[in-house]
Amino acid sequence: PEHLRERPVDERADIWSFGVVLHEMITGVTPFEARTRNEVVALILRRQPAKLRFLDDVPPEFQQLVAKALRKNRSQRYQTVSEMAAELKRLRLELLGETSAEPSPMADQNAAVPRRSLTKTSLESATRHKRKPQTYASSDIWKSALTYISYTAEQLLSEIKGHPKATVFAGVAVVFAILIGWRVIPPGRIPVAMPFQAIKMRPLTNAGQSVCAVISPDGKLFAHVEKKDGMQELLTTNVANSGPSVVVPAGDYAYRGITFSRDGNYLYVTRSVGNSDVGALYQVSLPGGSPRKLLDNVDSPISFSPTGGRFAFVRWNRAIGEYYLMIANVDGTEERPIATRRDGKTFSIYGCGWSPDEKSIVCGAGWWDHLIHMNLVEVEVENGNEKPVGGEQWYFVLQVAWLQDKSALIVSAKDQPLSPYQLWRVSYPQGKAERITTDVTEYQSVSLTQDANTIVSIQSRFVGTISTGPGDDVQNFREIKSSVGRVYGLDWTSQGRIFFSSMVGNNMNISAINPDGSDQATLNVSAKDDYSPASSPDGRLVVFSSNRTGSLNIWRMNASDGGDLKQLTFGDGNAHPTCSADGQWVLYENQSGPTMSIWKVSIDGGDPVKIIDHNAWMPVVSPDNQFVACRYDVEAGQQGIAILPFQGGPPVKLLRIPIRERQRIQWSADSRSLSYVDSKNGVYNIWNYEIASDSRKQLTHFKSDQIFAYAWSPDHKQLACDRGAELRDLMIINTEK
Repeated sequence: PEHLRERPVDERADIWSFGVVLHEMITGVTPFEARTRNEVVALILRRQPAKLRFLDDVPPEFQQLVAKALRKNRSQRYQTVSEMAAELKRLRLELLGETSAEPSPMADQNAAVPRRSLTKTSLESATRHKRKPQTYASSDIWKSALTYISYTAEQLLSEIKGHPKATVFAGVAVVFAILIGWRVIPPGRIPVAMPFQAIKMRPLTNAGQSVCAVISPDGKLFAHVEKKDGMQELLTTNVANSGPSVVVPAGDYAYRGITFSRDGNYLYVTRSVGNSDVGALYQVSLPGGSPRKLLDNVDSPISFSPTGGRFAFVRWNRAIGEYYLMIANVDGTEERPIATRRDGKTFSIYGCGWSPDEKSIVCGAGWWDHLIHMNLVEVEVENGNEKPVGGEQWYFVLQVAWLQDKSALIVSAKDQPLSPYQLWRVSYPQGKAERITTDVTEYQSVSLTQDANTIVSIQSRFVGTISTGPGDDVQNFREIKSSVGRVYGLDWTSQGRIFFSSMVGNNMNISAINPDGSDQATLNVSAKDDYSPASSPDGRLVVFSSNRTGSLNIWRMNASDGGDLKQLTFGDGNAHPTCSADGQWVLYENQSGPTMSIWKVSIDGGDPVKIIDHNAWMPVVSPDNQFVACRYDVEAGQQGIAILPFQGGPPVKLLRIPIRERQRIQWSADSRSLSYVDSKNGVYNIWNYEIASDSRKQLTHFKSDQIFAYAWSPDHKQLACDRGAELRDLMIINTEK
């Protein structure tokens, strides 16, 4: 990684390379698999390698050794080849059950491992032992292999000590010796390939406007929703012929998902209209026709039973925070819940999967425990009994699909808060997860053909830049920071600095930059995620959200250097802080309850005080310190803005105005109006809402792109924006035989 960052390298770079080779020898795949050189580089710089957890008989100590060698921060790796060789020797002795005197390294070598390979006898003996399926190495092989690795490392070290220039190449020499002398997977021991162990992929669209997609059971047709002039249209395309056909013309819809009928003659689409959050299910005949509404209050794509006579879906009651796993007949009749989750527990609204034997439905299920966690739960159709599918936990699960032989599920999920969504193969019923994709891009859906040879998924990536300029003259904006993607929080302090959070290595960290692009600095780099910065009125402090202690809480630090860290809240699910105008309080949202609520805590810490708990989030305090504006459910399924008294209590005004998801409201300097982000024809701009007159005015006139985050200068004359695009395209992924 340091070489790619054009920094000086030493033998720790070779230790990292050694770790790469060990990882591939043990798993059969590289730790940074991707389709192109650029993607490999991005993975090396930004992501931790895939874990070795799917190999049961790899000693945990060896897994830790490889992980340490592959640390991106070289100060956290083995610092010398000698140190790593000593660790290998120690592990070998532990596996051999030795505690004191060692056998001669040369005797070990001659008795167990000749120069070319492990002995045939050792391999045959290991092969004859009863083994679990799909594993690569027995304990006998590990003992022999580690004997050879540690011996080779020691020999090479002794040979290079007299050569000043040889140190940098020590790791390479060790790797070369091991590649010649040892193979983890002997002939005849390679396990039977599972679907999508080896893949090839290609794009089906390239305009970056795809919303959702599904492939027909026979793999000949795919249906997809594309953005068009700020609206969405439903299309079908033959896989062998790229020309699309319009099924439902573009309209003011937000599609949630598409499902083919079992016979491929109909599409079942879940969509909402306008700014509503409430979805409905429609049936559309192919090749085209008017949608026919079947069912209201459908919040997820549906999944058909194997016979096609019933379907399953998730319903979310936002008012009380309850989630229902539902089933209904194919015509929408006889709907009933088979499982309910409440009190902060959720079902994924992105797609469940009805099992091939028709007995159960698998869905992502979530809860709060020092952050959001999700796993896969299997719910029995007849009685609603739940059980987890294995012990795997993710940060979030989007969509699932079954293989027809019920041997595994294909899942779109992320295992860390800021990791990209990837595709995983999860064995059933064991629940062991293996990654199918390893990109830095995201794969946000799963649609599978009946023969389990092809997946269609939405691939998503963000491109963005930070620019500054006059709020009323977008022609004079200048770029100050490129290639930031999507930032998670942007703030302009009274001291003239701009704070933002973006990916630094594997984590989200907070940086500061001047409005002209000079003097950029990353503050208080953490091994966890720091984001959503907001400055105190005097510009002296910055408050932010962080999971650095394992739970999500509000922290503060000095704006000048990131020092004097102080944790302000000690619960969980606390995010999106903002400071009061007098600098005495920090307001924030809490996400861990059944509904989101707004709280405040002293900027010096102390007991938090609840302001409101009616599904309200992302607060911001007026400059006169009298009111709080926040995102709010103004009615069931309808988001808007609420204005609350600073001291707490019900809203004094509800504003039913459209506002983009995840966007923060901002007050004007005189506390008389609010600015917010809205879009028209797919282009985002900032608008002003005058509270007294109930009037709106467009402030910026950008002609393209989205606004991910924005902040006004203290005098409200200048504007900082993170602008760019989320590019979403269909990828077809085939398993290679």
